[in-house]
Amino acid sequence: MLGTLQSYIDDRPVQISAPKHRIVLARLLVDAGRIVSLEALAQAVWDAEPPADPRRAIQLYVTRLRAQLQHGGAGQLIHTHSNAYSIDVKPHQLDLGRFVSLREEARRAAAEGDLEREAKALERALAQWRGAPLADIPSESLHRETVPHLRELWLEALDRRIVVDQRRGKHADLISELVDVTAKHPTQERFWARLMSSLQATGRRADALDAYHTLRRVLSEQLGIDPSDELQSLHASILLDAAPSASGSTAGALVVPRQLPPGVTPFVGREAELARLDALLLERDRDRHAPVVVTVSGTPGVGKTALVTHWARRVADGFPDGQLWINLHGYDRGQALPPEQVLTRFLRALGLPEGRIPAGTDGLVDLYRSIMDGRRMLLVFDNARDAEQVSPLLPGAGGCLVLVTSRRPLTGVVASTGADPIILDLMSTQDARQLLERRLGDGVDAESAAVDEVVRRCARLPLALAVVAARVATHPQFSIRSIAAELASAEGPLTALAATDPVVDIPVVFSWSYDALTVDAARLFRLLALHPGPDITPAAAASLAGTSPESAKVLLRELGDAYLVTEQVPGRFGFHDLLRDYAHRLTNSQDSREERLASRDRCLDHYLVTARTAAELVHPWQLPAFGSPSTDVVAEDLRDYEQALAWFRAERHVLSAVIQQAADSCRPDRSWQIAASLVEYFYREGYWHDWVRTSSFALDQAIQHGDRLEQARAHRSLARVHARLGHAETALEHSDLGIRLLEEIDDRVELAHALSVGGIVLSSGGRQREALARFQRGFDLYGEVGGVEDEAVTIARATTLNGIGWVHALLGDYERSLACCEEALSTLIERGDPFGQAATWDSIGYAHHHLGRYEQAIGCYRTALDLARRLGARHMEADFLTHLAESYDQSADRRAADLAWKQALAVFTELGHRDAHRVRSLLRERRTKT
Repeated sequence: MLGTLQSYIDDRPVQISAPKHRIVLARLLVDAGRIVSLEALAQAVWDAEPPADPRRAIQLYVTRLRAQLQHGGAGQLIHTHSNAYSIDVKPHQLDLGRFVSLREEARRAAAEGDLEREAKALERALAQWRGAPLADIPSESLHRETVPHLRELWLEALDRRIVVDQRRGKHADLISELVDVTAKHPTQERFWARLMSSLQATGRRADALDAYHTLRRVLSEQLGIDPSDELQSLHASILLDAAPSASGSTAGALVVPRQLPPGVTPFVGREAELARLDALLLERDRDRHAPVVVTVSGTPGVGKTALVTHWARRVADGFPDGQLWINLHGYDRGQALPPEQVLTRFLRALGLPEGRIPAGTDGLVDLYRSIMDGRRMLLVFDNARDAEQVSPLLPGAGGCLVLVTSRRPLTGVVASTGADPIILDLMSTQDARQLLERRLGDGVDAESAAVDEVVRRCARLPLALAVVAARVATHPQFSIRSIAAELASAEGPLTALAATDPVVDIPVVFSWSYDALTVDAARLFRLLALHPGPDITPAAAASLAGTSPESAKVLLRELGDAYLVTEQVPGRFGFHDLLRDYAHRLTNSQDSREERLASRDRCLDHYLVTARTAAELVHPWQLPAFGSPSTDVVAEDLRDYEQALAWFRAERHVLSAVIQQAADSCRPDRSWQIAASLVEYFYREGYWHDWVRTSSFALDQAIQHGDRLEQARAHRSLARVHARLGHAETALEHSDLGIRLLEEIDDRVELAHALSVGGIVLSSGGRQREALARFQRGFDLYGEVGGVEDEAVTIARATTLNGIGWVHALLGDYERSLACCEEALSTLIERGDPFGQAATWDSIGYAHHHLGRYEQAIGCYRTALDLARRLGARHMEADFLTHLAESYDQSADRRAADLAWKQALAVFTELGHRDAHRVRSLLRERRTKT
């Protein structure tokens, strides 16, 4: 019975193959020697669905079963009673009977304390089993009512035999068997307990603890329960590395600490960071050899603690052995907790008595890591200072997840442990607004504009937003509009955000990071407030501080490690407005006025010198001279056209702010000199509105300071850009004013430049005859003021000759146009002006196009286009593409024409150019016609 049902008579097998006959025999053997009612037999055979005459069917089965047994030589074993039957089989003739008898013998041996005899009896008892009882009997009733009881008898015997072997010291021999048993019976806690005990006894403590966690997970997933008190007590004893007492209790069992602080309500945003933490949680289960360590760093007040608290609360149930939380006070003045103090607190929290806690750091670390080995805990080290403070607190083995927050990136921890760094940035504008909405409720909608202003003034810094929300919540009479006005006041936002509680006082919170800086880094941080922003390079910072670029890089790296500046892209550093305001306060209070002025002047000269260098690399002609810069200025190292263009692109917004700062600082010369250096860059990139703004500002400054030459130059610059924008009247007004000023001051070279620009202005306004005259006058004047050795004048004269040729083409004199433009091109190629060459190739292509020479026109336009693309001159590229498309169209290459127009449309759209609409409409019409 203890396996498949097998019958033997004198060691000869008796074959009983009919399923229902086997059910009847099995049911009789279960109660061998006792009477079994006909109803019990029918229940075993048919369960709840008997036939119409079950009595007759059972009688027939018994008759046939008797015959089979008698044929095998068994004699009369089955006896008939009133509505019942019995089978005459003695206990020793049945494996179940022998099993029960041997279990009784084992109990007697146990009562006498004879472990050897008990073990042998149990081994013989278990040997009666060949597998699952009644394994091949197709009776639902027997498998529901009888088999579980038999199975439990086997489990009890097996468990008792294992306990006896453990008492006999056979722990190592048992482990393999116990691993197999727990795999086959995963919810049987008693076998997990035996496995844990044997693992612990053989020095495999971590495996013992891992077995407990496996059981806990199985019970939770399959039954929704926790391990029993006995298992939890055993687990605690293993953690303490103490053997359980005879009663199963432990002396000083570990507690399960739950130290997480309350979460932040409401918590808004940070979806990407939360998802990253969720993903890292899975790593804990994949790697059991080392803890998962995560560093969360960022600028003061960015919400590191709030993020960690929120996530830790969310996943706390996944750490059955508890959670430890400690504020390391890494940036409190003189209060940073030393590792030995933290470890002592942890060991106490884990339930260790004072007498077991050692005094020295090494002993504390050893005991702490031993206790933590195999535990599954969440550890949070908030506000850490450095790797030296954190490293002793890290557990040695896997199973735990460690979160460390800091105002520094903790590179040492990342490098030594392979920690995953999460760098927390300012909130997005949307999340910052939602934070205020969630905290302040319905009243926010009515003051939407004020909310946006608060978000901006608070620099999207979560702590600042929380302070504002708290002020409004605790002062219902305050409107958000009034808070926004206070933040925008002359005193600055930090005044409005000050609080009596240092934990939420923004300047105090910032000071904890500032006070940890070296002297030189602190000075640079203060001086960065004098830079107009939005970001700065090491070379500019070196000029600002009057130091070398190498020193500036080191200091910026220190500020970056403290998150007082952020390196948003490699080599460019900036900080948000609240930190800028804080730096302003510091420099005004700690640096002398003379030092601030000198620093500002060095910074302005850095941008002037570098802008001049870049402008010379982009277009080295027609640049005005400028005065001597400061002696200790560090310029950027620009060596070719591509580097110059890249520098202009990176510094475009900074340069606009620098021009304004120069004017505000009573340095108008620097203002218009930097503006003049930007003109050719703006022209190549198509930044028309930036060009208008900076040149208008330069003009205002020149007028204020009575500098007529700079006024004329600014007028000329504005005439060019307004002509490009299609503002014909405004362009002509600036052109005429500039020419008039230069005639009055008699600067003939500048006048020639202005006349050439005047030709462009008149031509763009459709006044071709007047344009031709003005171009010609400028061309003649260039011939008078410069010789062949004057490269700038020679190139300017050739460019003007191209303008003359262009106007001739617009007037229909294409052959004369070609003569002028080809002569100009020869000079421009000789002098190496690729920009002028591109414009002239375009003019020559235009003349060929109108002469019907479309293949020649296409060749010219393609040459012009290649030059424009090499130069990065986007607006020229778009213009040339439209001209190329027209020639393709006239030559009946519709496909090439459409492609060129589409490319032109893409560039015009990218530049926000008004011609995008014209080309889009043209393409739409062409599609309609097809």
